[in-house]
Amino acid sequence: MIKNICKRQYSVLIILSFFSLFIFIDPVFSQTETNMGDTTSSEISTKPEIKPNPDKSSKRNFFQRMLGKSATKPPEDESCWEYSDGLITVDLIKASELSESDGSISLEGKNLPDRILVIRGDDNDYHAFKNSCAHGKRRLDPVPGAGTVQCCSMGKSTYDYHGKRLAGAAKDDIVIYDVKVEDSKLVIVLK
Repeated sequence: MIKNICKRQYSVLIILSFFSLFIFIDPVFSQTETNMGDTTSSEISTKPEIKPNPDKSSKRNFFQRMLGKSATKPPEDESCWEYSDGLITVDLIKASELSESDGSISLEGKNLPDRILVIRGDDNDYHAFKNSCAHGKRRLDPVPGAGTVQCCSMGKSTYDYHGKRLAGAAKDDIVIYDVKVEDSKLVIVLK
């Protein structure tokens, strides 16, 4: 009986040690939103350096990444967008999240065929992506100040605004959509 109690206490100690390790390591994971994944040293030199803006960074801790929790939320005013005949129209006056560079919203529902990530990039242009990583189909988030979007999970697959894969576990690029601004409306063409 004493032997069983010691085994249980030892097991609990191992589990607590494991989780305490992540408490100390987690800030390291959270400080950067990039990962060179499976790239070789020769590939690293040819790819652009990704430097997120720490002031605007949407940091996620280890457990949020493990669970694939996206930092990008739906718009506060759900009436700011509508979908019809392959076109999404976003009222930029109502979508306050897109009023500054590095702003983003996630569009889902309303009979959309796919989840859509809409961002106002650090280039001050609007971009729309199928909100699905090419690796594990998790949601994407913009990386403030880096000109990229990134998978919200552990693999941190990273893509430029043209959908081209830059880093991470994904092997393929992501789907991007044409956008145009008409008056105060952003029109996203899904066709």
